[in-house]
Amino acid sequence: MEDGPVLSTGRLQYFQKLLKPDPDSPYISPLLLPDSFLARLPSIAFQVCGMDPVRDGGLLFEEKLRHLNVPTRLEVYAGWPHTFWNQPELRKAAEYRQKFIDDARWLFDSPARA
Repeated sequence: MEDGPVLSTGRLQYFQKLLKPDPDSPYISPLLLPDSFLARLPSIAFQVCGMDPVRDGGLLFEEKLRHLNVPTRLEVYAGWPHTFWNQPELRKAAEYRQKFIDDARWLFDSPARA
């Protein structure tokens, strides 16, 4: 995703310029953490916006965790921008909020992992 109507790649690049991140740091991308660490994570729910420039990072992280047998749930809101759920008049925002609650229940009910 090159640009989203709320969060653009230009804005992300501006934030990166201010932060001056170490590109090899797992603080910048959890995908850089060792598999041995990631495999011990608890269940994780992902809600990814289709028109979000950070969309692919979320999708890749969910896929990696799933392949490491970490229980995941994934909901993709195709065609929706970053933070669309902040518009309460949108029906899709109400769906998002309900899914968020459902995912929270699933997370609390998920068994602890060693």
